[in-house]
Amino acid sequence: MILTSLFWAVIHLQYGTYEITTIFVSGILLCVVRIRTGSLWSCIFMHSVMNFVATVEVELHVRNLLGS
Repeated sequence: MILTSLFWAVIHLQYGTYEITTIFVSGILLCVVRIRTGSLWSCIFMHSVMNFVATVEVELHVRNLLGS
């Protein structure tokens, strides 16, 4: 879990320290969910929700910067 999550975080080096740490912790969480549920679908769903939330956050941030 730790090695996989660390690798996943390292390939996201375009982000800052906070974001990379969040990605690492998210990787651990997804591994735990996979082990506990035995299903990859729950991880796919969770990852989709994480990406959606990140997209909404970026959109809100851009709108705030542009004053829209």
